Amino acid sequence: MRLFTLILPRWLIAALILLVLGAVLIWTIRPSPFQEWLGGVGLGNLTPLPILRAWVDDQLAPLTPLGFFSLFPVAEFLIPLALLAALLVLVVLLFAPWWTRRHGSWLTRPISLLRLPRIGMRVRTALALIAIVGLDLGWETVAWRNWRLRDHYRNRLANYTSSEATWREELRRVERQLASLDAVDPERPGDTRTAAARAAQRAYQRDQLRLQAAELSQQVAAYSELRRKYERAVADPSAPVPPDPPRVVSDQPPPGPDLWIAQGEYARALAGCDELIRLYPDLVEAHERRAWILATCPDARYRDGPRAVVSATRAAELTTWKNGVVLETLAAACAEAGDFAAAVHWQQRARERITAEWQEVVRERFAPGGMGLDPKPEQDQRLALYKAGKPFRMRR
Repeated sequence: MRLFTLILPRWLIAALILLVLGAVLIWTIRPSPFQEWLGGVGLGNLTPLPILRAWVDDQLAPLTPLGFFSLFPVAEFLIPLALLAALLVLVVLLFAPWWTRRHGSWLTRPISLLRLPRIGMRVRTALALIAIVGLDLGWETVAWRNWRLRDHYRNRLANYTSSEATWREELRRVERQLASLDAVDPERPGDTRTAAARAAQRAYQRDQLRLQAAELSQQVAAYSELRRKYERAVADPSAPVPPDPPRVVSDQPPPGPDLWIAQGEYARALAGCDELIRLYPDLVEAHERRAWILATCPDARYRDGPRAVVSATRAAELTTWKNGVVLETLAAACAEAGDFAAAVHWQQRARERITAEWQEVVRERFAPGGMGLDPKPEQDQRLALYKAGKPFRMRR
C-alpha cells in the first residue's frame, strides 16, 4: 500500500475523492429511474432527494438500514455502491501511512476486563459482525412493526380527519340555512300559500334543520374522537388501540311519507301524515299527501274518499285554490268519493295551473324554444279517466 501511495501522489488521490463525491452528488440529484438518466431520454422529475426526504420524515420506510435499501430497486444501488466502494478505497490510500504506523488494534489485543483469551483477528471480527447483525435484525423487526402500525394508523387518521372536515362543513351549511329561516320571510312571487301555511312550512323546515344539525353534531363529535384516538396511536404505535365502533351514527335522512309511499308502506305513510298534521296543522304537504294516499292508494284498505276530500280541500284552502298539484289531488279525491263531475272540473283547473307553472319553469330554466317535460299528456289521461267515471290509482 505504501508503494501504491508513492506511485499516486496525494493530490491526485484527493482529486479522485472529490471526483467521486461529485459523482455521488450527481446521482443524488439526478432524475429517476437511472436507466433514463443514463440513456439521456425521458428525464423525469422525481429525484432521490425527495425520496430520501420522505424517508427521513418516516413516510416511506423506517429509519433503519433495511428501510434505506427498500427505497429504491436493487439496480438503483449499483452505481452508488460502486462509487462508495471507490471512495472507501481512495480514503484508505490517502491515510495509509498513518494507519500502517499503528501496531495492533482492539480486534487483536486481549480484553483484560472480560478476561477473554487472545484469539485471532478473524474470529473476533466474525463475532463482532454476528453481534452487529443480531442487534440490527432485532432493531429492524421492532422498527418495521411499529412503522407498519404507524402507517396504518396514519391512513385511518387521514380518513377520519377528512370525514370530520366534510361533516363539519355540512353542519355549517345546515346552521346557515337555519339562521336564514330566522330572517323575515316576505311573500314570494308565485307563492300561492297563505300566511299560516308559510309559517307552518317554516316551522317544519326549522325543526327538520335542527334535527339534522343535531345528527351532524354527533357525526362531527364521533369523528373528532376517532381522529384524536389515531393521533395518539400514530405518536405511540406500540400502545394498544381499541377497535372502532361498527357504525358511528346513521347518516340517512329520516323516512317521510314520500319514502313510505315509494316503498309501499301506506300505513306508515298515513301515520306520518297524521303526525305532521298534529304538529303543524297548516302544513300543506301533509294534508296533500294524506289526501293523495286516501284517494289513489292501490290497496283498498287505505282508501277513503270522504276523508280524502276533506284533506284535499284543506290543502286547497291553504294554497288559495291556485296550486296545480293540490288541485290535482282534490280531483283524485272527488273521483274516489264518486263525484266525477267535480273531479273533471278540478282536473281541468289543475291542468291549467300545472301548464302555466310548467311554462314559467321553462322560461326560467331553458332558452326560448328549449326542451322541457310537458305535463299535459299525463293530465289528459287522468281527465279521460274521470270523464269515463273511473278513479285514478297509483302504481304498486
